[in-house]
Amino acid sequence: MPEKHPLIILRSMLEHKNIVELLGYCQEYMDVKIPKENATEGTVPAKEEFLLLVEEYMTNGNLGNLICGGLDWSTRLWIIEGITQGVVYLHTHSEKPIVHLDLKPDNILLDSNMNPKIGDFGLSKELQDDETNASVRGTLGYMPPEYIVEGIISLKNDVYGFGVTLLEIICGMSESGRGARHQASIEWAWNVRLCGGMNKLFDPSLCDESQLKEIKRCMEIGLLCTQNKPTERPTMQDVLKMIQGKKKIEGCQYYQWVDEMVDTRVKTPHAPAPIHAVPLQVVAPPRGFPTAAPLAIMQEGSQAAGVVGNAQVGNSVMQ
Repeated sequence: MPEKHPLIILRSMLEHKNIVELLGYCQEYMDVKIPKENATEGTVPAKEEFLLLVEEYMTNGNLGNLICGGLDWSTRLWIIEGITQGVVYLHTHSEKPIVHLDLKPDNILLDSNMNPKIGDFGLSKELQDDETNASVRGTLGYMPPEYIVEGIISLKNDVYGFGVTLLEIICGMSESGRGARHQASIEWAWNVRLCGGMNKLFDPSLCDESQLKEIKRCMEIGLLCTQNKPTERPTMQDVLKMIQGKKKIEGCQYYQWVDEMVDTRVKTPHAPAPIHAVPLQVVAPPRGFPTAAPLAIMQEGSQAAGVVGNAQVGNSVMQ
């Protein structure tokens, strides 16, 4: 009997109100032939693995489709705190913390009561110690500089992805920031912070004046989470305390990190292989279920996975 796929083992460990529930799975193998390695012709037999995850259906889809809509601040804050609690759970619920490695609005799903749940654990892993020279996989704009440049994996990877997501949730309420995604949301937040005038930025129908303090606090937290250096980012436990007003928010420093990152990447002798945007395969869903076709950033030569609604389909080849 084949061993359980690592993703199944990891998902089976997770049980939290802010984590998408795994209901079942199917793991099958098929005999295939693949080209011989380092040969111009000929094939060798191999086993191709097919993995299907069945997860709870999330009525309101993913957060990425709703950020620029009419969600009021109370709902957005509810979502922010729920995401935070989910990531804290991943980082602290067992001796070996789990790092998600692909936190972004498209991977935050919402149930009928707008409760946020973290999904898509295809890149997630148990963390022994901080890793270096790891293969770089994820979504550009949500990956921290040290991961892109040196392949360093730590819990601070998730802190960075959470910070970008938090800033997107905030700037989606503003006409000036609406549509700003990824790195643009960080630049937008810094412009607001440096220029002031927050009370003129947000639709008064989505938040009242008393809530501007909460928005400002969350914006500061988002900027702190997206600091260049991982040592300057807070833990997710501290983030939760800051959001709840139980911990003082430390100051953060403005970085023009993109140019520095590129320069460092060129000079790094053991930089990871190039990464490319690979569109995920869209599989026709049953009975008109909604579909999504996000972009995944994968190591060159890796295979794309398919998506059905908020279920996941993946395949890999084993020789």
